[in-house]
Amino acid sequence: MKILFLHLSDAHLTQETNLSEINTNAIVNSLSQMGNFDECVLVFSGDIANSGNENEYKVAGRMFGRIIKGIIDKYFDGNKHIQTLIVPGNHDNLVGNPDRKREEIIGFYKDKKTESHYYDDLVELDNFFDFANRNYCFSRNKNIEIRSLRFGSFMIKVNLINSAPFSLLKSENGDKGLHYIPSREISKFDFDRQENYTISIIHHGPEWFADETKKSLYNKFYESTDLLFVGHEHFSLNETKTVNGRQIDVSSGAALYGTKTEHGFNALILDTNAASLIGYKFIYNGRIYKPSKEPVIKNENIIFKGNINLRIHLRIKNILKVILNNEKVITIWIILFSHRLKQKI
Repeated sequence: MKILFLHLSDAHLTQETNLSEINTNAIVNSLSQMGNFDECVLVFSGDIANSGNENEYKVAGRMFGRIIKGIIDKYFDGNKHIQTLIVPGNHDNLVGNPDRKREEIIGFYKDKKTESHYYDDLVELDNFFDFANRNYCFSRNKNIEIRSLRFGSFMIKVNLINSAPFSLLKSENGDKGLHYIPSREISKFDFDRQENYTISIIHHGPEWFADETKKSLYNKFYESTDLLFVGHEHFSLNETKTVNGRQIDVSSGAALYGTKTEHGFNALILDTNAASLIGYKFIYNGRIYKPSKEPVIKNENIIFKGNINLRIHLRIKNILKVILNNEKVITIWIILFSHRLKQKI
């Protein structure tokens, strides 16, 4: 089975945004270059709106609707449910206080009132949560919500992480090192859903958080997340990291719209049969979204959890890969086979 993840981020939509400038049809059409896929998941890693205004999410709803309908019509003959996974960013926050300064947030830490201010900040996300609830996200928890996606017998655990509190709008990096999530919320990562694969979605990467939260997030990601989707940086820096013998793939989203940087998205295919993840970056040239010449993520050694058949398949695949890439092993096999054949004759 091949699952396509369409990773969008940082659209910064306003009431006046003309969706023809984003060219949703071109997004849909570009996915044909990913080859065949059996399922599709739409991931949006924050900054959907530009200032958290209610009407901006109406524009977002139209954009999501066009993309989802386009994918269903073009690739699934009009008959498929596409999962939508979204998290908030700094531009989805701060409706009531766009002029907040870094010193104010530092004061929360000095006064040891980070937790109370954190929950106060959640109120500023009400318009986002209304939009998220319509997409079945953050309906049970506004901090970290754990969901499951099931495709046949294959299960994906989803960690939706709200990094928007303690954000600043009018400072490039003024809130770096100041973001916060209560430790009891982070402990939700430990909830076991008997998943085969785990994805986490967050707008701000761990480096944007204060030390204690940053350390906890890094530990949780490296312990259990297989694929991490992040936004905020406005450029696509994708990689596969190995930490303590365990691999984690990172899809960092380019800005979709509303910045002076290049605009685009990432598309990745998780192949549960081949135990691989292959991803490309697509950049808009004013007419089409053009894919990168080479994969920006290429992991052909994924170890799925829980399903013994998947693990056996991966082991056989790796053994065959070693054999086929080793001339000495092939020669020994040929000699042994020839010797046994002579004995029978």
